[in-house]
Amino acid sequence: MSARLALASRFEALPAWLRSVSGYLATIALWCGTRIAHTRYLGWGSGYDANLFGSYARHWAAGQIPYVDFSPEYPPGSMLVFIAPLLFGGEADYEQAFAYEMAFFDLVSCLLVLAWARGLSKHRGRWFAARSVGLYLLLSTALFPVIFRRFDLAPATLAAAALFLAHKKREGLSAVLLGIAGAVKLWPFGLVPVSLVRTYRGGGWRRALATLGFTTLGVLLVLVPFWRSGTAVASFLQYHSQRGLQVASTWASIAFVLDLLGWVPAQVIHNYGAFHVEGPAKAYLVPISTAATLLAIVLPVVRGWYLGVGSLHDGDRELSLRVSTAVILGFLIGAKVLSPQFALWLVPFLPLAATSLSTALMSFLAALLTTIEYPYMSAALEMREPGHELAVLNIVSRNACLVALYVAMLRRPVARPSRRASQDA
Repeated sequence: MSARLALASRFEALPAWLRSVSGYLATIALWCGTRIAHTRYLGWGSGYDANLFGSYARHWAAGQIPYVDFSPEYPPGSMLVFIAPLLFGGEADYEQAFAYEMAFFDLVSCLLVLAWARGLSKHRGRWFAARSVGLYLLLSTALFPVIFRRFDLAPATLAAAALFLAHKKREGLSAVLLGIAGAVKLWPFGLVPVSLVRTYRGGGWRRALATLGFTTLGVLLVLVPFWRSGTAVASFLQYHSQRGLQVASTWASIAFVLDLLGWVPAQVIHNYGAFHVEGPAKAYLVPISTAATLLAIVLPVVRGWYLGVGSLHDGDRELSLRVSTAVILGFLIGAKVLSPQFALWLVPFLPLAATSLSTALMSFLAALLTTIEYPYMSAALEMREPGHELAVLNIVSRNACLVALYVAMLRRPVARPSRRASQDA
């Protein structure tokens, strides 16, 4: 203990700028070491989605108009993510170039966690930043099948950057970035009400309306390259509105349990590029999922208002962080689709918001169970191989972890220094 305190004292004696730079360099080195080991022993991930992304990029590069000549199933901002690897030398091996692009977002996300954790350390203790970076690397590595083969870390990183800028009192730039993130994948728009509550508390309706305007500006900046697509740019919404209960969703797990109990039969079909649950329960669960999603993302905002988001009690934006994390969890819990890559939405947020040992362990367990579901138990969950009962138990457990984390995020954060911080003072 004395040796560690002596080392900490020597580090504190360094100039502030040198401590900051050394912290970032150490984080980059740790990230590099983790990813080298990760890709060597676990590989670059699973699935064929990168090939689909590459086909979209090639169509666009060949002069075809997105959403008119071909029909991407994702928002327009995603197309900018897809074409970037092609423009930067990915023609020969697009899949690997795309993985490098996601690795860039991964590194930026990791550094954001460090930067934000340093601002929260006054309440959480000297070692909170190091613990947050460690948890980030643990969660992201646990999701190794999808982190470099899907694009979901891109909007998550942009959304995390937007919240970090709000933490730094750069609300206008934060709103623009949040608009860009929502144009890449829609779920970051769920964080806009949190942003509006925060700015309204800080400056009234004018400031809130300005924030909404900046968010709209972010969306419009993304839409500029798609001016020839016209209103067809929103056609992807129809595709997703017609989807059923994806097999890993909360509602599909309920349908599976009812089927296993012999109460309501269920079967699995493949359409819209994924596996969905069919059966009598679907007619009731689909509309329930819509209402539940709205409730699950609105409740944290209402709760945040009464807890004091944007007030003097939210000076370091810790309340905003927890409420935003709850909103993301609300999307995952309530939606009728919960693909394994959706867990990446939480990776930049949970290391900062999961401040207790129990929530940190719950976060890791949710990530681990997600990876067990895909790719290892996906065929069993989809009733294509034996072991369906065990696969259902796995996904029910994962969804229960998400619900538990959601409830934990709705609780009031402890606003006093930790024991370690008190000893350091």
